[in-house]
Formats: sequence, C-alpha cells, structure tokens
Amino acid sequence: MSSTSDPTGTSRWLRLGQHALLAVLAVVCAVRAIADGTHPAAELAALALFAGWYALGPRVARAGRDGTGWLVGLVLLWGLLVVVSPENVWLAFSLWLLAGHVLPLLPAVLTSLAVLVVVALEPVRHSGEVSYAAIIGPCIGMVVALGVARAQQALVRDGIERQRLALRRAGGERRPHRRAGPGAAGPGRDERADPSLA
Repeated sequence: MSSTSDPTGTSRWLRLGQHALLAVLAVVCAVRAIADGTHPAAELAALALFAGWYALGPRVARAGRDGTGWLVGLVLLWGLLVVVSPENVWLAFSLWLLAGHVLPLLPAVLTSLAVLVVVALEPVRHSGEVSYAAIIGPCIGMVVALGVARAQQALVRDGIERQRLALRRAGGERRPHRRAGPGAAGPGRDERADPSLA
C-alpha cells in the first residue's frame, strides 16, 4: 500500500472498485455458504472478522506502514473462512488483486500461488476427486488478477508522473525571463533554455 499522493484521483476510483468487488464477493460467499448448509452464525462471524481486518488496510496505508503483515493476516483469515465453508474460496480473487498491489512482484506471485493451492485443493478435500477445471479456472483467475493489479499500478504511476510534469511545465512557463542588456555577451544563467520545457 503506497501512501504516494495521486493528484489525478485514479487510485481512489480503483480502490473504490476493489472495495465494491470484495463486498459483492463476500455477499455471494455468504449466500452460497448458508444455502449449502453452513451454520449462518459461523459464516457471518468469520466474514465479519475478515471484513474488519480488511477495513484496517486503508489506515495502514495512511500511516505509511508496509502492508505485508496486514495482507498476511487477511490471507490467514481467509483460510479460516475456507474451513468454515468451501464457498469462501471466491474471495481469493480479491486476495490476488491485493497481493499485486501491496507486495513487490516476487512476493506477490508466491503469496498468490499459496492462495491458489488452497483454492485448487479445496474441492479435493470435500469430494476426493481432482478436476482439471478446479485447477485451470483458478490459475486463469490468479494470472488475470495479478495482471490487472500491476496494470492499475502502472496506470496510477503514469498519471502521477504526467501531473508532476504538467505542474513543472506550468511552473517553468510562469517564471519571468530577464532580457540581456544591449552590451551583454550572451544569455545569463537564468536565461538559458529550460530543457524540461523543450
């Protein structure tokens, strides 16, 4: 979680989209788990614990702290949710997105693979059968989520850099240029062309 300011507002909208996606997935998981026979109190209590820890994420980011510990805690709570009901594996997509945002590339991939193993093995734990669909589908979801997260980061960085360059250019154009006197040998130090404006 980066505390870098984004004057374009892009990161704010991306974060809101991620929060909305996680909320929708949590509702879907709760409905499916309860319909599948999971005790409603157990499912809702585990989801509330997961959501409460998730809600700490923005505070961690605002404090400028590393979000690795927060993400590890979220993954562990998700593991508890999966024990409560296998339907909660659907929240893995949000975890993959978060891993791509919070962690550097290699730790993000390793964390995502650990989540993928749980997602792929969960059907085996319940039915005892291995299905290619249960492995290929989550693999595609993980790759897409990591790709989207990295693309979003690049988009935000690009927006911040463009805004920074635009502000620098606007500041340079407002700077008064002194003219050399008639007897001057050449432009003074302040009158040389600013390469950032070229």
